[in-house]
Amino acid sequence: GEKSDTGKCHGRSNGSFGAEGCFLPFASLVKQAATVPVCTVGAWQHPQQMEECCKKGEADFFAMSRQLICDAAWCEKVRTGQLDQIKYCVRCNRCVDSLMQHKGTRCIFEKGAKEA
Repeated sequence: GEKSDTGKCHGRSNGSFGAEGCFLPFASLVKQAATVPVCTVGAWQHPQQMEECCKKGEADFFAMSRQLICDAAWCEKVRTGQLDQIKYCVRCNRCVDSLMQHKGTRCIFEKGAKEA
């Protein structure tokens, strides 16, 4: 099948957007002016980093897509302190590619997952 080119806008091919929290500076600016809670996006994975951002007042919420596709139990593992059990997304974008090809959303770490 034909491959999508979703990788062009993500981490590996665009160094500006690859790091965890890459959009935090923008959210932080919005947070300074906003009177409502602010959500940020940008490859969030590590709960300790997100907690630190909250403590600093840089953001209130963190949107996560690929990380939760990789490890759907992420929230429960964080809640119960099982941080060493978290499977971390490698941002290969296969989940996005399969979604864009209307083949559902799968992670390469999923048992029985086939390459899109």
